[in-house]
Amino acid sequence: RMGIGHEVVIEDVQKYVDDHMAEVLRLRGGDAQSFYDTYRDRAEIETLMNQLVAAYPGIAIQSQIGTSVEGKPIKLMRLSGPDQPGNPRSGRPIILINGCQHAREWIALMTTVFFMDRLAEEYGMNARITALMDRVEFYIVPIVNPDGYDYTWTPNNRLWRKNRRPPPTGSTCWGIDLNRNWSFQWGLNSGSSGDPCSDTYRGTAGLSEPEIAAMAALIDSIAPRLRGHLDMHSSAQKFLSPWGYTTSPPPPDLPLMDTLGARMRDAITPFRNKVYEYGQGSVILYLNSGNARDYTYGMHQRLSWTWESPTATGGFAPAASEIRPTCNEGLDGLLALADYHAYPVRLALPGNAPAVVAPNTATDVAVTISNLWGTASPGSSRLYWRFGPSGPFTQATMAHLGGADYRATLPAAPCGTEIQYYLEATTTAGGTVRLPEGAPGRIFSATAMNSQSLWSDSCESATGWSLSLGTDTATAGRWENSAPSATPAQPGSDVTPAPGTRCFVTDGRTSTNFGNYDVDGGTTTLTSPAFNAAPPSGFADSDVYVAYHRWASNNRGSLPDTNPLVVQLSNNGGSTYTTIETVTENTLSWVRRQVRVSDFMTPTSTMRLRVIARDDTGAIVEAAVDEVSAFAMGCPTPACPGDWNGDGVVDFNDLLDFLNDFNAGAPRADVNGDGVVDFNDFLEFLNMYNTPC
Repeated sequence: RMGIGHEVVIEDVQKYVDDHMAEVLRLRGGDAQSFYDTYRDRAEIETLMNQLVAAYPGIAIQSQIGTSVEGKPIKLMRLSGPDQPGNPRSGRPIILINGCQHAREWIALMTTVFFMDRLAEEYGMNARITALMDRVEFYIVPIVNPDGYDYTWTPNNRLWRKNRRPPPTGSTCWGIDLNRNWSFQWGLNSGSSGDPCSDTYRGTAGLSEPEIAAMAALIDSIAPRLRGHLDMHSSAQKFLSPWGYTTSPPPPDLPLMDTLGARMRDAITPFRNKVYEYGQGSVILYLNSGNARDYTYGMHQRLSWTWESPTATGGFAPAASEIRPTCNEGLDGLLALADYHAYPVRLALPGNAPAVVAPNTATDVAVTISNLWGTASPGSSRLYWRFGPSGPFTQATMAHLGGADYRATLPAAPCGTEIQYYLEATTTAGGTVRLPEGAPGRIFSATAMNSQSLWSDSCESATGWSLSLGTDTATAGRWENSAPSATPAQPGSDVTPAPGTRCFVTDGRTSTNFGNYDVDGGTTTLTSPAFNAAPPSGFADSDVYVAYHRWASNNRGSLPDTNPLVVQLSNNGGSTYTTIETVTENTLSWVRRQVRVSDFMTPTSTMRLRVIARDDTGAIVEAAVDEVSAFAMGCPTPACPGDWNGDGVVDFNDLLDFLNDFNAGAPRADVNGDGVVDFNDFLEFLNMYNTPC
């Protein structure tokens, strides 16, 4: 009526909320397939917390940090790996995550619970999470406001925001906005209210509410180890850094917080193209005083954010189908932040760690050393290596190529020799960072061997390939050979270097709705031509491998993570197949896989590779395959058995090299092939050594 532009998003809010609650209750009544298919009440969440403590003792530790206005417990879960020599849990940096200051923001609470669940369950299973948990302790308070949260489950109160503080004298309005009750810059009228009937009522004093007093006491107690604080909310799709109470001047650490905000955004965006905004909260959203992030940063100068989950239909009451994708993408953002706080300096191998190197030739390995919140000490970068599985490591300084780029050089090794190695850098503060994490208890391993190609296909055409089986049921997204178009679920290019452009993909087209051309309705099967993977002649103790690049995306849509990609291999021309990989991960990148054929079957000259993509649940499923090959790895059969190092001459060096392998217990020193390296192998080698060629 006033001529103000507007858009009606929900025609009848009460009907929407009623329908929303009906869906939640239906799913909780038994239709939910997993914990995260619907919203959960406090009893269910606390039951899950108890289950995690029971299932993962020493990893998950639960305690109570306080009680609410109504006397309900406020629970804390601490998650980290067990104590390690020189790395006790009590000395690790802390990342604090809390949820449910605002009672109605259920999806933010479910995301907080998911973080807790995944960190506990995937320790020891997921390499990245394990490494982070060995360096960081996560403090998670899922429900800061138990009274308010319980109240949102009562009839007609789904959108209640505050706690349940009874009305002050002279008022009939209940509750205090807990995220206006923190004591740093409390009481400002810009961003909070002194009116008990306001949704942003700040209370009678900073920390007047037991819920926030308990949280503030927790933060004060862990401040020396606290590195990052995430206060979970919904649903503005933003990372809000301090300050909230003023726009100027900005906090001194705003550039760093923006850098980390961008890192979290970049980790989340590929999942379903939800792009988070980041920046000073008072600038990119609105003023709010007496909030959690300002307290943590203002009182203790610790990095802190308000995490606003993605925008979705329903505002504070999005559909239950939003829970899992919001949780999954959120975990990627959390891990990106944790990476920064876990490592003062980051060691990385841009080209991955070589598992095979050429014999009798030094091998260069590209290394990057990036300063995060620490600084690498000049000249401290080192490579440690040894031949075989035991004995002392030899130290070598890495070459600094400029900036973050370094070069480590593995020594030349005779064919068949294993090189074990790890990398190390020291910080100016005296800390040590190693790669792989846990070295020297964990190491990289490379074996010096020759490679012989047996078959390869760049997948630039479909010649010889089958794009379907008679039993396939997919109605869309069938395999084709094409140049793929980029979508949030599909690659935008193949693997083959230019001028290559094509690969096998489940319908490489794109559209405004990227789910239009994904796999739907069942299975679609890609089968290679028959290829030769029989062990070649002239190789001693060779292994045959099949390698391929694959892309798999299955984490979007109505029921994500329910349709894995299946890769199979046959050694009888396709009469029978054995599964060699079931792909459940969603890396949103090309992944090279290499399998040793003998781990599954005898390699023959009639091998076939088969890849099955499927969608039985309405998820968005995309897959692609490129650069498929078979090759043998091994050492040439020496013309002279006593020529142990393969240099063409039987001499004293062969005896020394054999003794090195023998003393290290190297598998190739099992000369007689009885499975044991012992004195009989030494005698057998002496016979070979003394036999004229």
